[in-house]
Amino acid sequence: MASEVVIFDIVGCMGHFRKYYTNSSSLSYSVPTRTNLIGLVAGVMGYQRDSYYSELNSEKLQLALQKLTKTRKIIQSLNYMKITTKKHFTEPTEHTQIPFEIIMGEGDSLKYRVYLSHCDPTFLKEFEERIKNKKYFFPPYLGAAPFSCKLEYVNREKVEKVRVNDSVYISTVIPLDKVKHKGLDFKKLNFEYALVKEKMPRDFEGERVIKEVNSYLFDENCNPIPIVLDDSYYQVRGTNILYM
Repeated sequence: MASEVVIFDIVGCMGHFRKYYTNSSSLSYSVPTRTNLIGLVAGVMGYQRDSYYSELNSEKLQLALQKLTKTRKIIQSLNYMKITTKKHFTEPTEHTQIPFEIIMGEGDSLKYRVYLSHCDPTFLKEFEERIKNKKYFFPPYLGAAPFSCKLEYVNREKVEKVRVNDSVYISTVIPLDKVKHKGLDFKKLNFEYALVKEKMPRDFEGERVIKEVNSYLFDENCNPIPIVLDDSYYQVRGTNILYM
């Protein structure tokens, strides 16, 4: 496990993080999945489509995600056209309307913080320089190409590995396989929390086949969650994080 992380913020107006089990209605998570994030990282670094699943798997690339803004969801209908000839681009003959769920921030923007580490220091240094200088191979977006976003460099920080037996406040999305049975500390919760549990993909195999799915917990209102862990957590500048 690398001892440093590059911290950056993802900022945009809208996003769509498609649920892997959704059908024709395109439903969205409130936060990017780990597979969304590795796609964004791959775009920054210049990997071609479907070429990066091994290099950016969870054993080599560690990602923690912190939700910084409250979110809301709206539904729009999209016209999907059936294109079989060039003429159909200008004179479509068939189309289908699909409900499409969009994530928006409570204010003017949607914002997430990412803590990124990699087992290869050379990779980490190059990624940091690209984020700092905004030299991306491909433009970043929030889950779907229409939702472009900005990547704002925060810092590079040391990581401290910590293990305790009591409950601890975790600020990032929590993988539930790291949590003790009945580990959620309900005594420290209040009405400001809106906890959400989601099943999200963690890694891909070739041709975008899902390799692993995990359950995650986060608070829609961006509060750190008091929880008893079955494993170590990591501390960065006083913030407690867990990798997805």
